[in-house]
Amino acid sequence: MMNHSADCSAANFGVVDLFKGLSKIEITSLSIGIVGIIANLIVFITAKQSKFLQAKATFLVGHQALLNSFFCFISIITISIRLPTIPRLYTLRPISPYPVISLMICYLWVSRLLYWSIVSVSAHGLMIMALDRCLAVVRPVAYRSQKNIRNYAIIYAVDYALAFSLSPVIWLDTVHEQNCVCVSETHEGYALGLFGTKFYLIYGMLWLCYVFFLPVITMTICYSFTVYKFLGKEQIREYLIEHLPPTLTKIITHKEPTVKETPNAISEVVVQSNRRLVGQLLRAAISVTLLFGVASSVEAVRLAFRLRNAQPLIQVDATFDQIGQLLINFQALSPVIYCVLMRSFRVHMFHTVTFGFFKKFLKRQSSQGSSDVSLQPVTQTHSVFLIY
Repeated sequence: MMNHSADCSAANFGVVDLFKGLSKIEITSLSIGIVGIIANLIVFITAKQSKFLQAKATFLVGHQALLNSFFCFISIITISIRLPTIPRLYTLRPISPYPVISLMICYLWVSRLLYWSIVSVSAHGLMIMALDRCLAVVRPVAYRSQKNIRNYAIIYAVDYALAFSLSPVIWLDTVHEQNCVCVSETHEGYALGLFGTKFYLIYGMLWLCYVFFLPVITMTICYSFTVYKFLGKEQIREYLIEHLPPTLTKIITHKEPTVKETPNAISEVVVQSNRRLVGQLLRAAISVTLLFGVASSVEAVRLAFRLRNAQPLIQVDATFDQIGQLLINFQALSPVIYCVLMRSFRVHMFHTVTFGFFKKFLKRQSSQGSSDVSLQPVTQTHSVFLIY
């Protein structure tokens, strides 16, 4: 009995000793990163395997989920290197025969250059998704006719190039001013030497606006306009169904009205179904926009304050820095939250998690999930557009 207690105490001590180098905030960030990898991979697999999304939507959702999974992985690494059981990668002396390569490898960890570059791409990915949803509702015919994803691939390529070309000016000079081991082991001439200058301050503020505030403003405008246009189209559809003769009603609803299903009854069911769809879109859009807005605003204000006071942007032991990283890590769950709040995607995610064991049950639930199975063609057009 005493041996069992001793073993439990030793095990508990081992767990506590493993994380003794981290604060509670960092442990929470580490946990969110692990959950983020798993959840985003589920979203990616669902978007890849399911056939209910168009090619463009599959590309956008899959790319965003896969990118955020990689971001969570990088976040876990940046936190884990502070554990006492893991070698301090950012204090190792560069061993490469090429000083520039050694310096850049060291910068990659110390300055979190890769971390913030992915944050920039992820933020703009959410913005592109909002623009895509807006185009799907505002110009549905043109949107459906464009089957290729080449335009989005080009946009993402440009976004990656901008992220990895604009970020180093901010983060590499911060490392230089810290006089860390990376710079002390090489020549100082490799640093840019802009830290503390007026150009560095202006450039840093513009970089923060580009990474954080531009996506928030664009997402707010696009989702607001999307819901507004969608409600307007449904009002027109409701009016036409109520006032047009049965022949034209059949064209609009893709269904021949029977005695029990008068145009008024069809109109009521269609309106209720689309209201639920708009409600899902509203909850998903508001949740993602607020989550990203709060997380990015806090982090942008913190970084702007450091830029204004010519302070290093990286202080891993500072509480506010850890809170900022926690919020950014939590923001990586945005695609998961969006997809969970959209019922159609949520059902397919459940199917992915259960590996198809409840395939028949899910098909039955999906067919009954709409307000009426016979009226499913009425809402199918918008469901494809607003599915995630």
